[in-house]
Amino acid sequence: MKKELQQRLKAIVERNSRVSLSRKRLIKKFANNLGLIYFGTVDQHTDDHRVVRGFSTSSTHKDDSYTVGEFQDYAVTLVDRFDVHHESDGTIEKHRWLIAEIDLVIAKDIPHLFLLPTHQSQIHYHKLFQAFAKLEPITEVSGYSPDFLSRYTPYSPIATSIEVEKYMTFEVTRTIAAHFWPYAVEIFEGSVYVYDAEQALTTHTLEQVVKNGVWLAQVIDSIN
Repeated sequence: MKKELQQRLKAIVERNSRVSLSRKRLIKKFANNLGLIYFGTVDQHTDDHRVVRGFSTSSTHKDDSYTVGEFQDYAVTLVDRFDVHHESDGTIEKHRWLIAEIDLVIAKDIPHLFLLPTHQSQIHYHKLFQAFAKLEPITEVSGYSPDFLSRYTPYSPIATSIEVEKYMTFEVTRTIAAHFWPYAVEIFEGSVYVYDAEQALTTHTLEQVVKNGVWLAQVIDSIN
């Protein structure tokens, strides 16, 4: 059984390497066009760089296409993250996220907020809900756009769910529904994170996660 598990894991890693090469070329070209600095693969344990946090960070993740720079006066970090999880039932789950992290300038103390696309199961984000057990669905949603509620379920600690409403106004949630879906969004410890968990990667995807993430950071800073 152990040998079979090792073979499956090796096959997953090999497939990931082939996919990574194509994604690297696309991200590097995008970074050059946007004036960002492309560093390529980084090792979270040995390389001197700021690790992209958010819910997807772990002791085993591998980061490709580490890219940093500024866009519209906001510090942006872009990374292509791959991780393999060994579940308690013996199965192997592979996860890949394209992640854009945008640093907030003013609203550093905004409460933890996670926007889960309704077409995706909590299973895809089980690490998030394991690490932050206080995250609960926000039930008071009268001021949210109906389109937003059809596409996202917002999560926040109960103690801060009312404060979140200051940022998630009707207009903001309507725009998120129109331009962010199907990406997950997290606001945590002074940064906005936009996650693309889809299999295919395009230039359009890269533009959306960066530009939409910066737009949301600008809105949050202006409200604060």
